[in-house]
Amino acid sequence: MLELARCVRDGKPLTGIESMWIKQGETLEKNGLRELISDLDVLPFPDFARNDNKFLVHFGRMIERPNIHSAYACRTYPIMTSRGCPFSSCDFCCNSVFKKRYEGKGTYLRRRSVDNVIQELRQAARECNVHTVRFWDDIFTFDEDWISEFCGRYQSEIGKPFICYAHPRYTKRKVLEKLAGCGLEEVNIGVQSGSERVSQEIMNRRQSNRDIVQFARFMKRKRILVCYDIITDNPYEEEDDHRKVIELLMQLPRPFRVNFFSLCWFPQTELTKRAIRDGFISPAEQEQYTAKAVNNFFMHPAYSRSRKDLFWNCIRGITVLRLRIPKGVIKWLMGSVFFRRRPDLLHSAVGTIVRLLETYKWQWRGRPVIRKMCCYFMRDQVVCVPIDYYGFVVIARGLWEFWVHQKVECNLFPLENGTGGLGFQVRVIKDWEQEDVDFLVSLSACDSFDSDGKGFSVWKICLPLKSPRTDWCFEVRYPELRCSRGNETYFGRLIHKGEQPCEGKMHFVGFQLSSGNFRFLMGQQLLPYRMEAKS
Repeated sequence: MLELARCVRDGKPLTGIESMWIKQGETLEKNGLRELISDLDVLPFPDFARNDNKFLVHFGRMIERPNIHSAYACRTYPIMTSRGCPFSSCDFCCNSVFKKRYEGKGTYLRRRSVDNVIQELRQAARECNVHTVRFWDDIFTFDEDWISEFCGRYQSEIGKPFICYAHPRYTKRKVLEKLAGCGLEEVNIGVQSGSERVSQEIMNRRQSNRDIVQFARFMKRKRILVCYDIITDNPYEEEDDHRKVIELLMQLPRPFRVNFFSLCWFPQTELTKRAIRDGFISPAEQEQYTAKAVNNFFMHPAYSRSRKDLFWNCIRGITVLRLRIPKGVIKWLMGSVFFRRRPDLLHSAVGTIVRLLETYKWQWRGRPVIRKMCCYFMRDQVVCVPIDYYGFVVIARGLWEFWVHQKVECNLFPLENGTGGLGFQVRVIKDWEQEDVDFLVSLSACDSFDSDGKGFSVWKICLPLKSPRTDWCFEVRYPELRCSRGNETYFGRLIHKGEQPCEGKMHFVGFQLSSGNFRFLMGQQLLPYRMEAKS
């Protein structure tokens, strides 16, 4: 694309560009594939910081300043450290086609240097409002030596929670332990089918249900959330295969997330060619003609291939609801002749339950709590802990709604240079007239992200914000809280004395920013730090 753009810019003929077929008049020039880029460090970093130089064309309408973020999550920075997949033989996946197509064109699986990755993330922390980092590598955990070097630098230089993909069978436990110690918050694994017959004979995947359950239990002990990818609407799944999917889901320890994907027929994959031969799909149902990956990538029960698939898709949805359904009820539903004959009725019932759960979150002192999108979860008006990607719950002693009347953005990240104590930096980007802003800072030392919110120390501090963008450096030398910017230094007043921060524990920093008629709340996890003795 870069070579094409240069030819257009310089008025050169559009010919001889590798990896492109070019049609001029009735002549079609078929150029071959170019060599794979072996050194990924030569590529520039993506530009996610600015949106004033970007435009989105959607159905003929141009949208200015589109919001760019990682899929499923705002304030999550997307990054890939590698290209290619170490397991490029899955019969349903496009990687199996790409690897064959690029034979003789260089090494298919390549990875950037740790230094290059850290540089991009440091730049992102300076320029973007980043709360979490998402590594989109097909498998992030395949190189133990690379992971060891990465963990040694990520914790001290980036220090933000992150998400990545792993393989339940071929990921070493000591690799996961290293990642857990430097900020791994969630790990995604591809299950694809809970039926071992379908996994091995149809999809050509090298894993078993035992591998998946053992992996899940290990992650549970490490208190790391697991997200499972499962493919539905597979015509090769029979009655017994559907049951085994449900049985596997019921074995997995909670909490967890599940992404249900509707099977997409990518061209030239072995599974697509087999389905065409067996008459399950026509050639016109391939991805290049349907764009299903855009329109129906995630499972939607209403689009199920048959009434039988609709029934089983509903059972899958019931099995993974946050409001846990007893296993006995799920087993009864699987054997229900009434609902098998009336899957539409079951679909309507499940939809009603899901809509209620989208509106309410149960399990807070026995009372339903209204869910509010794009807010933050608070306990006792002090700590702010994010709940999930799609939204957050606000609890503040009866305050069920929370409004921000002015435009304000905040970011929190560790100090680049060690301070001998617990240090973090808060960046405030504002659009209001007042100069003085009150900060209510809370800090807790906890064993995990599942803290119950006890033992918080709380400081109150008033800071002048005279410019649209202000960076404040906070340093905790318990019980003192010091805040500085250049030569200016301010001290916080300790209004609630909690647990003293200590080495080797997770730390939560939450703060409430208020001025005039608005308040803004934010919270973030900081990683374990090493205290340095100072006179």
